[in-house]
Amino acid sequence: MSFECLFGCFEINLLGIPDLYGFTELIVMSDLQVHPRPRLPLYKLLNADFGIGHDVTLRILNGDGEVEGDLKAHCIILALGSSILEGLLFNKAGEMTAGKVVEVRGASLKTARWMLDFLYFKPEEQCGWDDATAEEIFLLASLADQFQIIELQEKVSSVN
Repeated sequence: MSFECLFGCFEINLLGIPDLYGFTELIVMSDLQVHPRPRLPLYKLLNADFGIGHDVTLRILNGDGEVEGDLKAHCIILALGSSILEGLLFNKAGEMTAGKVVEVRGASLKTARWMLDFLYFKPEEQCGWDDATAEEIFLLASLADQFQIIELQEKVSSVN
């Protein structure tokens, strides 16, 4: 946007700050190369090949306290699904906390992955719960309770 005033012509940059000295490069939308992209489901973010980095690691510990493995995730998705995870991952000012490794206790790698699938809205038919054992359903229910994921608690209680 260009304006004329008593001091001459100046432009407003993208931040809305007048550029009186010509230091700000004006970016015009028509100059950008735009590539249409379909709206993607959140669960695609769990695939490392997708290209959007993870910012939290879930360290999965079984009932004996042994590490089963790590799963990568995104703080904001976890925080939106669980107030417990929000409290672990963000401070009171809403900023992400440092050293983002969250221990998930009393779970298997499989059931922790199911919890992530649920939080990332993976379609039910792709979650693989159909062949879940009673022990796996119990572990998933325990995760839902541990992190206070109400909708997952309801979902697990409806699984036969």
